[in-house]
Amino acid sequence: MELPVVASRYEPPAAALVRAIKRVDVMVNRMIADEADLDGATAFTNADRPTVHMANCAAEVRLGEGQDADALLDRIDAHFAEVGTKCWYLMSSELDWPEALAEAAKARGFEKTESGAFLLDPYKPPKQLLDNIQIIPGRAAYGELRELGYDQAREDYGLDDDRADQLVGAMIDRLDEPQIEVFLGRIDKKPVGNLTVVTVGQVGVIDAVYTMQAWRRKGVARTLMHHAVEYCQRAGFEQVVLESVDPGPTALYESLGFRRIATITCYDRPT
Repeated sequence: MELPVVASRYEPPAAALVRAIKRVDVMVNRMIADEADLDGATAFTNADRPTVHMANCAAEVRLGEGQDADALLDRIDAHFAEVGTKCWYLMSSELDWPEALAEAAKARGFEKTESGAFLLDPYKPPKQLLDNIQIIPGRAAYGELRELGYDQAREDYGLDDDRADQLVGAMIDRLDEPQIEVFLGRIDKKPVGNLTVVTVGQVGVIDAVYTMQAWRRKGVARTLMHHAVEYCQRAGFEQVVLESVDPGPTALYESLGFRRIATITCYDRPT
């Protein structure tokens, strides 16, 4: 039975919804890394997993009144050097980057990357779903989530065994957070994909949908997304949002009723 779309009386501004998406990153970072306030940024470091980008990054980067961009980045670099790891990316606390900070980041070798923030408005249930897929809570299948994680790390990211192991370990650590719900898709008792929903106040953030390469373009992601939206509807979220790195499965999201509301900019250090 189809569930009704949750009625929304008020749509927060795009900046507020983007902040909800960014809070998910911070929430996950706190679970897998040590946190430090650097007066203008929150640094996350994990020297045991130096190649995991989300465990070694600077979030909530901001320029206060009278602050110098180079001085802020000097503090960030010094902190990571002291810990013995590298800052892989910078994430601003706001939607727009101050020009001085953006230029200083690029001068240090960071590259601008963009992703889209999407809002569900309204939901358009797909006409066809896979009927042979079983979707279960990820906490009930740690081993299968690890299998998916290694597949993603090697096939999509091209990581070697050591770096893949670091990434998968960080992904599994996220399951300890009660605000995070991971759903695993199985066909013939074998994992084919997964998806995460994170609770941020009254907003449901759909994060990290993944399908194994052999099962792509066969309806796995669409069926997982439908399950996630139904979960968000049952939870009574006022808004449902997601982030998609450019280029991403925009056509899938738009077919389900998501519309792009903003562009999120980060600065990544090449590997």
